[in-house]
Amino acid sequence: MSDAVHKPNDQIGQQDSDEDVRLALSAAGAIQRLVAERNALRSRAVAQARELTNLMRHITLIRDSYRKLTSDFVAQLQHIDNALGAVIHEPARPTDSPMRPKEKGDAPSN
Repeated sequence: MSDAVHKPNDQIGQQDSDEDVRLALSAAGAIQRLVAERNALRSRAVAQARELTNLMRHITLIRDSYRKLTSDFVAQLQHIDNALGAVIHEPARPTDSPMRPKEKGDAPSN
C-alpha cells in the first residue's frame, strides 16, 4: 500500500522536474536570442556611426566646394563690374546708340 501512495507522488515529482527542465531550456533559448539581437544591434550601431562620419565628411567637402564656388563667382562679378565701369566712364560717347533713347532736340528736322 505504501508503494501505491509513493508512485503518484513520484510521478508528480518527475513531471515537476521535467517541467522545470523545459522552462530552464526555454529561458536559456530566450537569453541566447536576446544576446544575439543585442550583438546585431551593436554591429548596426557601429556601421551607422561609420556611415554618419562619412556623411559628415562629405557634407564638409560639399560646403567647402560651395564656398569656393561662391567666392569665385563674387570675384567674377567684381571683375565684370570693374570692366563695365571702365567702359561706361570712357570720355567718348557713341552718338546714335540703339540703346539710348532720342531726345526732342536730337530729332532730325523735316
